[in-house]
Amino acid sequence: MKFFSPGQVIKIHVDDDTFTSEGYSTCDITTDRFMKLYEKIDLSSFPGWNDYTGESYLIKENSSGLILSMIGRPDRISEKGEWWRYDVYEVYINNRILNVFAHNIKE
Repeated sequence: MKFFSPGQVIKIHVDDDTFTSEGYSTCDITTDRFMKLYEKIDLSSFPGWNDYTGESYLIKENSSGLILSMIGRPDRISEKGEWWRYDVYEVYINNRILNVFAHNIKE
């Protein structure tokens, strides 16, 4: 289980597969190892339609960021297994504040 703390420096992890082992997508991946991240992930609707809101930005693999806070876990996600991957963090990266799933963060 991974937990990230406010002030912790992290890197963005672009997985080859946009889906977790449970079958949920945690991001959009483009060519050249970029990930599209958004200002907000809607915890009340994920997994569903239009879960990502606000401006989107392309962030390159291994870009460094700073954890600002843990936003929470989507309402429809269980506490069992590796569900910690769906914890959403507010991250300061590339002069922007964006929401990122723990699945896409590495130390």
